[in-house]
Amino acid sequence: MIYAPPYARNSGGKTALWKLAKALKEKGQEAYIYIHRTETNKDLPAVSYYDLEIIDTLPDDAVVVYAEVVYGNPLKAKKVVRWLLNHPGLLGGDTEYDEKEMMFTHSLAFGDYDMLFIPPFELDIFNTEGVGERKGSCVYYGKGKKWNAELIEEAEESGFFNESVMITKEWPATREGLAEIFKTSEMLYCFDEISGISTEAGLCGCPTIIFSRAFTDKRYLRSHFIVAEGIGIGNDEIEYAKETVHLVKEKYLDYIKDCDNQLDNFIEKTQNEKNW
Repeated sequence: MIYAPPYARNSGGKTALWKLAKALKEKGQEAYIYIHRTETNKDLPAVSYYDLEIIDTLPDDAVVVYAEVVYGNPLKAKKVVRWLLNHPGLLGGDTEYDEKEMMFTHSLAFGDYDMLFIPPFELDIFNTEGVGERKGSCVYYGKGKKWNAELIEEAEESGFFNESVMITKEWPATREGLAEIFKTSEMLYCFDEISGISTEAGLCGCPTIIFSRAFTDKRYLRSHFIVAEGIGIGNDEIEYAKETVHLVKEKYLDYIKDCDNQLDNFIEKTQNEKNW
């Protein structure tokens, strides 16, 4: 049972939960989505797309997967898996978990646990096919609105992004529209250090420059990147981002090559009664 918020295609964490359910079904496992807010009508297209079923009753023997943003064990499940999609407590949720919970992480930057990385990017959308002349830049604030607010305010006051295309959670409305922006932009300026949008841009051949005051240690920040190539931290790394962006797809494919084994390990551990 995957305890998930209403589906949002523009949210990496929410999408990961739904994709986990789909991946488990493709492995022959019984997997369901439990929506923890009453907006299920909005999820019907996603239910069909992922070939999933939404249920509101918890079977007694169910293994329940909670993301790190969920406080406690709201379903009172006997078997709990905690999947760290971000740093515990950063976006909500507890910072410590019950010792009986089985732990997995989407990135070793979030904790020293078994890896479970579900590939989030649609390579049929985010690619360099049809790329033409690039002109101008685009900018994305994302979660940086919270912890880089002062930096964003300074950038806006300077007029630095006046000519940039502003990407938000709501616009563009489709993933295809987002890819089109990346395929025609020379640079993405990003204030959300731990968003996958930088990799999406890189897959389209658009380098990213990240601006951050929340993370002052560049080495630590880079440990959060799915792919480090194609991303510069600050204006002094513009050339690095440009010179390495052509490597993003190769590095990403290398990163995800062990994902199937990670999923098999997840299934083996969670379905073994001795582990509970």
